[in-house]
Amino acid sequence: MSWTKENQARWDHLRAGELAGVLGEPEQAELAAFRDQIEAEGVDLLAPAMNSLRAELCMLEGELGSSDYPAWLLFVLDVPGFRSDWMNVMCRYAFTEYKPHLACFRCRKSFKRRLLKDIDPAGPMRAARCPDCGGDVADMGLDFKPPPRHRLQEWSLLESLYTIGLTFHSCGCSGPGFRPRARSELREFLTGIIAGYEQRLRSLEKSSPTRAQQIDEKRSAIEYWRELLAAARAELAESSGGN
Repeated sequence: MSWTKENQARWDHLRAGELAGVLGEPEQAELAAFRDQIEAEGVDLLAPAMNSLRAELCMLEGELGSSDYPAWLLFVLDVPGFRSDWMNVMCRYAFTEYKPHLACFRCRKSFKRRLLKDIDPAGPMRAARCPDCGGDVADMGLDFKPPPRHRLQEWSLLESLYTIGLTFHSCGCSGPGFRPRARSELREFLTGIIAGYEQRLRSLEKSSPTRAQQIDEKRSAIEYWRELLAAARAELAESSGGN
């Protein structure tokens, strides 16, 4: 099944209905059939690469103790069912390099940036800038759908989410998960996010890397998650104070 614009539009419609809890049985069956087709094709297309990765992972497990895994791998291996299920997951965005979806919160504008390979493959990578104001932009992920410019509260909310590390990146299979679209939904959402950040930070702090590079990675990762946790707590305090 080659993925067309019509497929994408229908998939987006079905996924939106699923997330909203309004799909009827026929549409649920259609969505399930979509997923089965995508997964079947993905398994075939990714099989060579997945076999190579499986072999590399097995070699890594044989060479290293669990305490010697790099910080990013500790998280991946900690996902329930990872060892048996991850090879069978098809990521729709994996087969094509898409233009990144960027946003300027100052101008309340979203745009796509051309890929370096389409402009000057040998040229240097430069930071993206807003075409209107020339300021910094945020990489919001391929699933980002900007609100109209006049919806100031929605843009403010998106900026708050970006500040605490939440965007609309995903592999293209099931979306980035729930994101609040109104301030009234933010407090409960942030409470769950903070709990998740705290768990990740505890997992990192308990890890015991032995190699110098891995120790540096752990230190950087701990600093990163502490900053995000502090930002999320500050946002929750501000949200609670405003109610």
